[in-house]
Amino acid sequence: ATQMEGHPDNIAPCIYGGLIASLKALDNTWIHRSLAIHDSWIFTQLIPDFEVDTKKARAALPDFYSRAEASASVANAILNVYALGNGDLELLKEAGRDVIHEPYRAPLIKGFEDVREIAESDTGGKLLISGSGPSCLLISKKPLSKEAGMRITAVNGDWKVMALNIAPNGLLVNGKPL
Repeated sequence: ATQMEGHPDNIAPCIYGGLIASLKALDNTWIHRSLAIHDSWIFTQLIPDFEVDTKKARAALPDFYSRAEASASVANAILNVYALGNGDLELLKEAGRDVIHEPYRAPLIKGFEDVREIAESDTGGKLLISGSGPSCLLISKKPLSKEAGMRITAVNGDWKVMALNIAPNGLLVNGKPL
């Protein structure tokens, strides 16, 4: 499935469910591990009515990052996993300050800063760009209010607001998880 789709971070959760970390081993096999995710999180997907070309989103990224940026990114990733597993919203907001993708991809998403401001001020949560964008993921402890949702849908055209649930089991075969 990863060879077909190209991204183990997309495929592994679909197959196994929950929060999954994956990597390609030296022998070209795939390694994945299930990670804890606290049940207090509320997930909301925000999807604008336009697309951002993946090639354009990749081209927006610099060819090189400083040691400080690379180090910060590794620390953020580790602490994001910890925050998600322990329900630590304040840590998630700090560790969710991406330095690798978001500063370069956010300008490609019309209205991103407005949507972020509305979503985060309404819920106290953290809005992240999902993959190369333009879809965004809001992680919070309280649901987005109807008023904030209506304000978001009106930003630069039409954004969809969708409440999400974690699929704990992923793909089922004969009614059983893999």
